Amino acid sequence: MDKQIIKILGKYLNSLKADQLEEFKKALCSMNPPQGTNKIQVNQLKNKSTKEIAELIVECYTIQKGPSHVIKVFKAINLNQKASDLQKELKQETTTKKTEETPSSAIPTKAGKKTATGKTTGATAVSQSKKKMKTPAKNGNAVCNPPKTKKAKTSTSTSDAIPGTSQNTEQTSTKKKAPKRKLDKSEPDQIDEKLKKPNKAKVVSPQLTLKEKLLKTLEELKQEQFENFKMRLKDEEFLSRNDYDSMRTSELENKNRMEVSELLIRRYTKERALPLTILVLEGIGEKQLAKNLRAYLDAKTLENIDANIP
Repeated sequence: MDKQIIKILGKYLNSLKADQLEEFKKALCSMNPPQGTNKIQVNQLKNKSTKEIAELIVECYTIQKGPSHVIKVFKAINLNQKASDLQKELKQETTTKKTEETPSSAIPTKAGKKTATGKTTGATAVSQSKKKMKTPAKNGNAVCNPPKTKKAKTSTSTSDAIPGTSQNTEQTSTKKKAPKRKLDKSEPDQIDEKLKKPNKAKVVSPQLTLKEKLLKTLEELKQEQFENFKMRLKDEEFLSRNDYDSMRTSELENKNRMEVSELLIRRYTKERALPLTILVLEGIGEKQLAKNLRAYLDAKTLENIDANIP
């Protein structure tokens, strides 16, 4: 783990007020984790200091994905300035680290080359040691038997093979004479298909919960449109026309996107929160976001929504 990155994350978390830190923890545990990682659970953050939270984020989400996920959480809870400052500081830290790194002056030596000290390294040293081992002793004692392959070469060099020769000689001779196997016409296609199969594998993304669907949609809204969305939820005439009760101003005041998504589910139930969100998005002109949410509903529910859209 990069200690400097953890130190920067811990510093920004430590700068949060108590209520902001609690909101950060809540968002961290509810939002989708980076791809290929597991979501941090609420009990993992219990009684943790800001430094320990930073370490946990890097440990669970990796040093590459953890910092960018913290920026995303900051934006989700409307701490846009902190998100921007953190992004700049992390970029500056990465640039500084690259600048400080200098290329190694050591030049790698190839196998079998001599180093500056004149010593033989790599394959040359090994080959020299093998030569020493194969050198027969001066007293006439044999060091090792000749390799079997030499016998095979002798047998293959003669034109008339003698039956009853050693099995090793026959096997080696057969290997020398065996022609290369030709591929059938269909085999290259089969090989290509095997190579293509891994490319067709698809990564199945985890299914989103209702709260995650709503939060993801609200995060796509700009701040001005998000305020218009909340205004529509207080529009008694609009909501009563669609058989919904309007919300009070006090319920929506200073609420961020995550809190609004939770409020929609709590106030209008899981069955009605998504259709209402589509109606409100249509009402404020966000038709593409409304269209994206329609994919989660059945045909009958969509017919009821279309009947209420002016």
